Amino acid sequence: MAIFFDIFRRPTVQAQAELYPTLHNVIPNYLYMLRQLNVQKAQDEKPFLKAAAKAAHKILSEYYKKALTTRYSFVIIIYDPRYKLSVLAFMFNTEGGAESAAYKKGKAHFEHVYS
Repeated sequence: MAIFFDIFRRPTVQAQAELYPTLHNVIPNYLYMLRQLNVQKAQDEKPFLKAAAKAAHKILSEYYKKALTTRYSFVIIIYDPRYKLSVLAFMFNTEGGAESAAYKKGKAHFEHVYS
């Protein structure tokens, strides 16, 4: 059970910081949690953890998709020098990468704010 809840520990602690900005970590933290939940969904040893991971993944996927529809998510992640536009191409890799509609929308948001 501790393994399951540990998925959420790091992003939660990171988001509660008072001494440094945290907004740029929102999307990477969603990706981290969704990947870890995918691993838990694939394991068969503990069916109750598999069911919990499946339910948590469904909810987090919805939040993640909503977060990606905001201009702020795109701008703040691109503005962070560690991520830039390459992380958006990675995030939308399964949807066509730099050619996906979501990537182009995010890039347009960034260009609109910083042009």
